[in-house]
Amino acid sequence: SGVRPVVVEALQALLDRDATPLIPSQGSVGASGDLAPLAHLIAALLGEGRIDIGGELMPAREALQRIGLEPLQLGPKEGLALINGTQVSTAL
Repeated sequence: SGVRPVVVEALQALLDRDATPLIPSQGSVGASGDLAPLAHLIAALLGEGRIDIGGELMPAREALQRIGLEPLQLGPKEGLALINGTQVSTAL
């Protein structure tokens, strides 16, 4: 699985701007990479959910606008690549 550079750049932009997607501390399918938390992370890049910018929680769409990003439109198989859990396996 893979993603376009624009997806990686959007994730990097969140880090650079102290913008953290809100990910519930409970709720997972317990699979190789915990699909639910990864889905919340990526949903924020789509403009769904909430994002914390420097301690201020706001709707993701508003947060993206504030930091100068447009919500992503995922391409074929990018959703799968972003939640498939191999990121955790790679990190370990």
